[in-house]
Amino acid sequence: MPAKAARKRFEEGQTTLEQAEPYRILTATMPVDALTADWSMGSNRPIQEKHVDALYTIFQRGDMKRASYPLAVLSTLELLGGQRRVAALKRLASGSDAGKQELYWPCNIYDHALPPELNLALRMNRRDPTMAESPGDIWVQLATAVSERPAIFHGTVAEMEEQMLGALRLSGAVGFPLPWLVTIWRNERWQQMTTRWCETTVGCATFQLTTWDWMICHRTDDVF
Repeated sequence: MPAKAARKRFEEGQTTLEQAEPYRILTATMPVDALTADWSMGSNRPIQEKHVDALYTIFQRGDMKRASYPLAVLSTLELLGGQRRVAALKRLASGSDAGKQELYWPCNIYDHALPPELNLALRMNRRDPTMAESPGDIWVQLATAVSERPAIFHGTVAEMEEQMLGALRLSGAVGFPLPWLVTIWRNERWQQMTTRWCETTVGCATFQLTTWDWMICHRTDDVF
């Protein structure tokens, strides 16, 4: 009689914030104008106005909850995540009597000894591991990961899928065709073209995996 397969051990994983906690220097309330959204590694995601509009509406209702959502900041005041909250706050303050005195936000300030994988994870700013962002945002995040660790994605398609899920801090159910993403990434010419495309606001917003996969299959790059 075949032996029963061993049951998987139940393990409680740590969140990115919990893993980064040993590297947190302090939490301080900072004027948002003192923070920079220009990254020292890779490229920050373009600000999506639709997301800022949604946050602005929430803030208008008085549901800002700044203390519950501290921003992640390096000791050089480089903003790792939360630039859209900052944009929504600035818009709200510009239309109120409070003005600049309301332009502050609590910040978790991290030491530069923060390991590269946690540095990248904080830049992803992802609270739900089943929710991906737009394909353009995802591509920018992958390009950022490679700028820090050039050999991070390698091997077979299946291996690269797992590596990308790990780098993006996503679970297996991501809601978009990951194999197509890998196909584009493995094509060096299309990878370079896509990275340049997604560095622009319009390009990041319009990048679609299905369209790119179709263009690769029909070798449209031979036309250019």
